[in-house]
Amino acid sequence: MTARTLVWRSLRYYWRTHLGVLLGTAVAVAVLVGALVVGDSVRYSLEFLTQARLGKTEFALASGDRFFRAQLANDLSNRVAVSSLVPALVAPVLQIQGIGIAPDGNVRANQVQVLGVDARFGSLSPDPAPFTPPAPEEAVVNQKLADYLKLQVGDEFLVRVEKPSLLPYDAPWANDKNSSVGLRVKVTAIASEDQLGPFSLRVNQVAPYNVFLSLAWLGAKLGLTNQANVLLASGVSTSNPLSLEALQPALPACWRLADAGLQLRDLPELQQIELRSDRVFLDAPVVEAAFAAQTNATGLFSYFVNRIRHGDRTTPYSLVSAPGSARLPVPMRDDETVINEWLAQDLAAKPGDRLALTYYVLGSQRQLVEKTNTFRVHSVIPLQGWAADRDLLPSFPGLAEAVSCRDWDPGMPVDLSQIRKKDEIYWDEHRGTPKAFVTLSAAQTLWSNRFGNLTAIRYPWVPGTADNLGGEIMKRLSPASLGLVFQPVRLDGLRASRQSVDFGQLFAGLSFFLVLAALLLTGLLFVFGVEQRTEETGTLLALGFTAI
Repeated sequence: MTARTLVWRSLRYYWRTHLGVLLGTAVAVAVLVGALVVGDSVRYSLEFLTQARLGKTEFALASGDRFFRAQLANDLSNRVAVSSLVPALVAPVLQIQGIGIAPDGNVRANQVQVLGVDARFGSLSPDPAPFTPPAPEEAVVNQKLADYLKLQVGDEFLVRVEKPSLLPYDAPWANDKNSSVGLRVKVTAIASEDQLGPFSLRVNQVAPYNVFLSLAWLGAKLGLTNQANVLLASGVSTSNPLSLEALQPALPACWRLADAGLQLRDLPELQQIELRSDRVFLDAPVVEAAFAAQTNATGLFSYFVNRIRHGDRTTPYSLVSAPGSARLPVPMRDDETVINEWLAQDLAAKPGDRLALTYYVLGSQRQLVEKTNTFRVHSVIPLQGWAADRDLLPSFPGLAEAVSCRDWDPGMPVDLSQIRKKDEIYWDEHRGTPKAFVTLSAAQTLWSNRFGNLTAIRYPWVPGTADNLGGEIMKRLSPASLGLVFQPVRLDGLRASRQSVDFGQLFAGLSFFLVLAALLLTGLLFVFGVEQRTEETGTLLALGFTAI
């Protein structure tokens, strides 16, 4: 046997006995590493999704169906920068739900997140891929929506968005008719993951359908000019992160009456100043702050009733108001009412008669329930002075702005055939002037709801004091009481990806049998390797080699 043959056989024997062990060991190591690393991989993926959907956003304020001035973002940014020396960025966003319809109309995407944004929102996108805000009648869509609707840059498609109501949809008199607006827009860009394409404030691994529109243009189309319902805040620079302790306390110093949906109106003819809300009913925190600002304030409650009946006579659709104790005769019980001359003539009613008031209240599951209550006529008053106050009509949607009775479109069933010629004349001459008056306690007992128990608050009128009065009210009204609170969305998202489940232990446990099989395989390979070399081992021992 030649030396070459001996070497070749030795190498072949070596590889035959050791290659299997090496390959088996490699497979076992791969299984072990995979089981231990997959948890870290999942955690990293969740953190990446959080970074992609938020960009540089650190804190967010989402007020839902409450709208505030878009200028509040600038005021807050300046306030934080001055107080904490942090170059803060606060971006206003108008967030509305909608539907995306493909250019051919055959495909629709439901639950589309329509976002009105400007350049400040673009500054929150990660570098080096900036987000370019769209111009009016243009749109930027994310990749998910583009794939679903088969959209490309240059395509036009229809976005149908919910038309927000300042009065919550589940409130009495909320009008849900004609609640959408169609917007035809042109796609100018498709936002990737690095351009806030999957932007969302919800902690969710599923990217939403997103459409980004011009903030000013979308607000104008929805009747919400220069308004927003989301604020996004960031320190922009990682070396100077923004803190919640600096941001939240700055909000009360910046917000105004309009940010709470409130207005103060001078009523010089009545020598009064009136506080009312876009949401018709005044929230309990607003009422508390308003009475604390000035102790001589008077609460008012007005409500629209379906009909007022006396015997066989009926007056349809009338406003009944509680104008405050100073206006009503004293003493007057809660089961009594004061009516004006017009209603007294229409019903042939006089003091001492019983009138039945029928009205709607909100029942379970937003069902309108019709109820009736009886009042005794206390007195009849002329239709003049405080009894002719048409400003007692709240801003009921579809009613307050109506030119004639035929234009009424409130959030309740209205039978226009019941409206008589005399009712139209009364509306033309007196608008929503109440025809009957009750005590405030009676009105609140009958018509209070979870949205409030007053429709207005009035103060004695002094020229030029409305601004000061507004400031006193806002000093006592906390934004947090109305749900305007910043949330640490970035920190919450990262915590959700790290602390909910220990993915390392989870996947190690799920891979337990694979890990055990890999260890058994490695052990068996070494055992079989030793058994294959028994002859070689015996020869070496016979030649005098020892086991050590």
